[in-house]
Amino acid sequence: MGRSGKIPDVVLLRLRKGAQPVFNRERDVPYALMKKVDTELDTLEAEGVLTKVETSDWGLPLVVIPKADGVVRLCIDYKVGVNERLQMPTTKFGKIDDILNGLRNSRFFCQLDLFTAYLHVPVDEQSSEIQIISIHHGTYRLHRLSFRISTAASEFNRVNYQILCDVPKLCHILMISSMDRLERIQLACDASPTGIARVLSHIVDGNEYPNAFASRLLTAAEKNYSQLDRETLAIVFTVDNFFQYLFGSHFKLVTDSQPLT
Repeated sequence: MGRSGKIPDVVLLRLRKGAQPVFNRERDVPYALMKKVDTELDTLEAEGVLTKVETSDWGLPLVVIPKADGVVRLCIDYKVGVNERLQMPTTKFGKIDDILNGLRNSRFFCQLDLFTAYLHVPVDEQSSEIQIISIHHGTYRLHRLSFRISTAASEFNRVNYQILCDVPKLCHILMISSMDRLERIQLACDASPTGIARVLSHIVDGNEYPNAFASRLLTAAEKNYSQLDRETLAIVFTVDNFFQYLFGSHFKLVTDSQPLT
Protein backbone atom coordinates (compact mmCIF):
# COMPACT_ATOMS: atom_id res chain seq x y z
CA MET A 1 0.00 0.00 0.00
CA GLY A 2 1.34 3.43 -0.95
CA ARG A 3 2.19 6.09 1.59
CA SER A 4 -0.02 8.74 0.00
CA GLY A 5 -3.75 8.15 -0.29
CA LYS A 6 -6.09 10.10 -2.52
CA ILE A 7 -9.22 11.96 -1.53
CA PRO A 8 -12.11 12.37 -4.02
CA ASP A 9 -12.00 16.19 -4.00
CA VAL A 10 -9.88 17.98 -6.63
CA VAL A 11 -8.11 21.31 -6.06
CA LEU A 12 -8.00 23.89 -8.84
CA LEU A 13 -5.04 26.28 -9.07
CA ARG A 14 -6.00 29.29 -11.14
CA LEU A 15 -3.60 31.72 -12.81
CA ARG A 16 -3.99 35.47 -12.80
CA LYS A 17 -5.18 37.03 -16.03
CA GLY A 18 -2.33 37.38 -18.53
CA ALA A 19 0.05 35.11 -16.59
CA GLN A 20 2.64 33.41 -18.81
CA PRO A 21 4.50 30.11 -18.24
CA VAL A 22 7.97 30.21 -16.71
CA PHE A 23 10.61 27.52 -17.14
CA ASN A 24 13.59 27.24 -14.81
CA ARG A 25 16.45 24.83 -15.33
CA GLU A 26 17.16 22.15 -12.78
CA ARG A 27 19.47 22.82 -9.85
CA ASP A 28 22.45 20.64 -9.09
CA VAL A 29 21.86 17.80 -6.64
CA PRO A 30 24.81 16.84 -4.39
CA TYR A 31 26.24 13.49 -5.49
CA ALA A 32 25.94 12.18 -1.94
CA LEU A 33 22.15 12.67 -2.12
CA MET A 34 21.60 11.57 -5.72
CA LYS A 35 20.66 7.95 -4.91
CA LYS A 36 18.24 9.01 -2.17
CA VAL A 37 16.59 11.51 -4.52
CA ASP A 38 16.21 8.85 -7.22
CA THR A 39 14.66 6.45 -4.70
CA GLU A 40 12.13 9.06 -3.57
CA LEU A 41 11.28 9.95 -7.17
CA ASP A 42 10.71 6.28 -8.03
CA THR A 43 8.43 5.89 -5.01
CA LEU A 44 6.35 8.95 -5.85
CA GLU A 45 6.08 7.88 -9.48
CA ALA A 46 4.95 4.39 -8.47
CA GLU A 47 2.26 5.93 -6.25
CA GLY A 48 0.95 8.10 -9.09
CA VAL A 49 1.96 11.32 -7.38
CA LEU A 50 4.04 12.43 -10.35
CA THR A 51 4.74 11.33 -13.93
CA LYS A 52 7.52 12.16 -16.33
CA VAL A 53 6.78 14.44 -19.30
CA GLU A 54 8.88 15.03 -22.39
CA THR A 55 8.00 18.67 -23.11
CA SER A 56 6.73 21.53 -20.98
CA ASP A 57 6.49 25.32 -20.95
CA TRP A 58 6.54 25.22 -17.15
CA GLY A 59 9.45 24.13 -15.00
CA LEU A 60 10.25 24.75 -11.35
CA PRO A 61 13.56 23.72 -9.75
CA LEU A 62 13.78 20.92 -7.21
CA VAL A 63 15.11 21.68 -3.72
CA VAL A 64 16.45 18.68 -1.78
CA ILE A 65 16.17 18.80 2.02
CA PRO A 66 18.00 16.06 4.02
CA LYS A 67 15.93 14.84 6.99
CA ALA A 68 17.11 13.65 10.39
CA ASP A 69 15.96 10.07 9.68
CA GLY A 70 18.33 9.77 6.72
CA VAL A 71 15.82 10.19 3.89
CA VAL A 72 15.29 13.33 1.81
CA ARG A 73 12.35 15.65 1.35
CA LEU A 74 11.77 16.78 -2.22
CA CYS A 75 10.60 20.39 -2.32
CA ILE A 76 9.85 22.65 -5.26
CA ASP A 77 10.75 26.32 -5.39
CA TYR A 78 7.50 27.89 -6.59
CA LYS A 79 8.65 31.38 -5.60
CA VAL A 80 10.64 31.71 -8.81
CA GLY A 81 7.69 31.69 -11.19
CA VAL A 82 4.37 30.31 -9.94
CA ASN A 83 3.25 31.78 -6.61
CA GLU A 84 3.09 35.36 -7.84
CA ARG A 85 0.99 34.24 -10.83
CA LEU A 86 -1.69 32.43 -8.81
CA GLN A 87 -5.07 33.83 -7.81
CA MET A 88 -5.49 33.70 -4.05
CA PRO A 89 -8.58 31.83 -2.76
CA THR A 90 -11.14 33.86 -0.84
CA THR A 91 -12.06 31.08 1.60
CA LYS A 92 -11.88 32.38 5.16
CA PHE A 93 -11.38 30.31 8.30
CA GLY A 94 -12.04 31.19 11.92
CA LYS A 95 -9.41 32.75 14.11
CA ILE A 96 -7.85 30.53 16.76
CA ASP A 97 -9.67 32.48 19.49
CA ASP A 98 -13.02 31.70 17.85
CA ILE A 99 -12.07 28.03 17.48
CA LEU A 100 -11.05 27.74 21.12
CA ASN A 101 -14.27 29.40 22.23
CA GLY A 102 -16.16 26.82 20.17
CA LEU A 103 -14.72 24.07 22.37
CA ARG A 104 -16.97 25.06 25.23
CA ASN A 105 -18.65 22.01 26.82
CA SER A 106 -16.62 19.59 24.67
CA ARG A 107 -15.61 16.35 26.41
CA PHE A 108 -13.65 14.31 23.88
CA PHE A 109 -10.73 15.41 21.70
CA CYS A 110 -8.44 13.76 19.18
CA GLN A 111 -5.28 14.57 17.27
CA LEU A 112 -4.90 13.83 13.57
CA ASP A 113 -1.48 13.36 11.98
CA LEU A 114 -1.63 12.84 8.20
CA PHE A 115 1.55 11.55 6.55
CA THR A 116 2.61 13.67 3.52
CA ALA A 117 -0.64 15.55 4.05
CA TYR A 118 -0.87 17.65 0.87
CA LEU A 119 0.06 14.71 -1.34
CA HIS A 120 -3.35 13.17 -0.52
CA VAL A 121 -5.04 16.04 -2.39
CA PRO A 122 -5.26 15.69 -6.20
CA VAL A 123 -5.23 18.66 -8.56
CA ASP A 124 -6.83 19.05 -11.98
CA GLU A 125 -4.96 18.79 -15.30
CA GLN A 126 -4.17 22.49 -15.64
CA SER A 127 -2.95 22.68 -12.05
CA SER A 128 -0.65 19.71 -12.52
CA GLU A 129 0.89 21.47 -15.50
CA ILE A 130 1.56 24.56 -13.41
CA GLN A 131 3.37 22.35 -10.87
CA ILE A 132 5.80 20.70 -13.33
CA ILE A 133 9.26 20.36 -11.81
CA SER A 134 12.62 20.30 -13.58
CA ILE A 135 15.24 17.92 -12.19
CA HIS A 136 18.37 16.13 -13.32
CA HIS A 137 16.23 13.37 -14.95
CA GLY A 138 14.07 15.80 -16.93
CA THR A 139 10.62 17.21 -16.13
CA TYR A 140 7.89 15.68 -13.98
CA ARG A 141 4.23 16.63 -13.67
CA LEU A 142 2.97 16.71 -10.08
CA HIS A 143 -0.61 15.40 -9.80
CA ARG A 144 -1.08 16.28 -6.12
CA LEU A 145 -1.07 19.53 -4.18
CA SER A 146 2.42 20.78 -3.33
CA PHE A 147 2.94 22.31 0.13
CA ARG A 148 5.12 25.13 -1.24
CA ILE A 149 2.34 26.47 -3.47
CA SER A 150 1.21 29.80 -1.98
CA THR A 151 -2.46 28.77 -2.00
CA ALA A 152 -1.85 25.23 -0.68
CA ALA A 153 -2.55 25.89 3.01
CA SER A 154 -5.89 27.56 2.29
CA GLU A 155 -6.95 24.83 -0.14
CA PHE A 156 -5.89 22.06 2.23
CA ASN A 157 -7.82 23.58 5.12
CA ARG A 158 -10.89 23.99 2.90
CA VAL A 159 -10.76 20.32 1.93
CA ASN A 160 -10.28 19.25 5.55
CA TYR A 161 -13.21 21.36 6.65
CA GLN A 162 -15.46 19.83 4.00
CA ILE A 163 -14.47 16.33 5.07
CA LEU A 164 -14.76 16.89 8.82
CA CYS A 165 -17.60 19.40 9.05
CA ASP A 166 -20.18 16.66 9.66
CA VAL A 167 -18.24 15.31 12.64
CA PRO A 168 -19.13 17.44 15.72
CA LYS A 169 -16.14 19.33 17.15
CA LEU A 170 -13.61 17.36 15.08
CA CYS A 171 -12.54 20.46 13.19
CA HIS A 172 -11.35 22.12 16.39
CA ILE A 173 -7.90 21.95 17.92
CA LEU A 174 -7.49 21.94 21.67
CA MET A 175 -4.88 24.36 22.98
CA ILE A 176 -4.36 24.80 26.72
CA SER A 177 -7.88 25.15 28.19
CA SER A 178 -11.10 26.24 26.52
CA MET A 179 -13.21 29.07 27.91
CA ASP A 180 -15.82 26.82 29.44
CA ARG A 181 -17.31 28.53 32.47
CA LEU A 182 -17.07 32.25 31.88
CA GLU A 183 -18.62 33.37 35.18
CA ARG A 184 -15.19 33.84 36.79
CA ILE A 185 -12.59 35.35 34.47
CA GLN A 186 -9.19 36.49 35.68
CA LEU A 187 -6.92 38.80 33.76
CA ALA A 188 -3.30 39.20 34.90
CA CYS A 189 -0.85 41.66 33.38
CA ASP A 190 2.60 42.99 34.16
CA ALA A 191 5.23 45.33 32.77
CA SER A 192 9.02 45.45 32.82
CA PRO A 193 11.48 48.04 31.48
CA THR A 194 11.54 46.16 28.15
CA GLY A 195 8.13 44.50 27.65
CA ILE A 196 4.56 43.82 28.74
CA ALA A 197 2.71 40.53 29.19
CA ARG A 198 -0.75 39.16 29.95
CA VAL A 199 -2.51 35.94 30.98
CA LEU A 200 -6.21 35.20 30.53
CA SER A 201 -7.57 32.53 32.88
CA HIS A 202 -10.83 31.26 34.28
CA ILE A 203 -11.37 30.08 37.83
CA VAL A 204 -13.18 26.80 38.40
CA ASP A 205 -13.68 25.43 41.92
CA GLY A 206 -10.90 27.64 43.20
CA ASN A 207 -8.38 26.49 40.57
CA GLU A 208 -6.90 28.75 37.91
CA TYR A 209 -6.91 27.46 34.31
CA PRO A 210 -4.95 29.57 31.80
CA ASN A 211 -6.55 30.10 28.39
CA ALA A 212 -4.23 32.43 26.54
CA PHE A 213 -0.88 34.14 26.92
CA ALA A 214 0.59 37.12 25.08
CA SER A 215 3.50 39.50 25.34
CA ARG A 216 5.34 42.07 23.31
CA LEU A 217 8.42 44.27 23.54
CA LEU A 218 8.11 47.93 24.29
CA THR A 219 8.85 50.45 21.56
CA ALA A 220 11.72 52.86 21.95
CA ALA A 221 9.31 55.60 23.06
CA GLU A 222 7.48 53.30 25.52
CA LYS A 223 10.77 52.37 27.21
CA ASN A 224 10.96 56.01 28.33
CA TYR A 225 7.64 55.71 30.19
CA SER A 226 7.62 55.70 33.96
CA GLN A 227 6.98 52.32 35.59
CA LEU A 228 3.45 53.42 36.47
CA ASP A 229 2.75 54.32 32.86
CA ARG A 230 4.17 50.99 31.67
CA GLU A 231 1.88 49.14 34.09
CA THR A 232 -1.07 51.15 32.79
CA LEU A 233 -0.04 50.36 29.22
CA ALA A 234 -0.01 46.65 30.08
CA ILE A 235 -3.59 46.87 31.35
CA VAL A 236 -4.78 48.68 28.21
CA PHE A 237 -2.94 46.20 25.99
CA THR A 238 -4.47 43.26 27.87
CA VAL A 239 -8.06 44.44 27.92
CA ASP A 240 -7.96 45.55 24.30
CA ASN A 241 -6.62 42.22 23.05
CA PHE A 242 -9.05 40.10 25.07
CA PHE A 243 -12.06 42.31 24.35
CA GLN A 244 -14.07 39.47 22.77
CA TYR A 245 -13.80 37.40 25.94
CA LEU A 246 -14.31 40.25 28.39
CA PHE A 247 -17.23 42.15 26.88
CA GLY A 248 -20.43 41.59 28.83
CA SER A 249 -18.67 39.75 31.66
CA HIS A 250 -17.34 40.68 35.09
CA PHE A 251 -13.66 39.86 35.48
CA LYS A 252 -10.88 40.17 38.05
CA LEU A 253 -7.87 42.26 37.01
CA VAL A 254 -4.58 41.28 38.65
CA THR A 255 -1.68 43.73 38.70
CA ASP A 256 1.22 44.23 41.13
CA SER A 257 1.07 48.01 40.76
CA GLN A 258 -0.16 49.35 44.12
CA PRO A 259 -0.83 52.91 42.83
CA LEU A 260 -3.25 51.47 40.25
CA THR A 261 -5.12 49.35 42.80
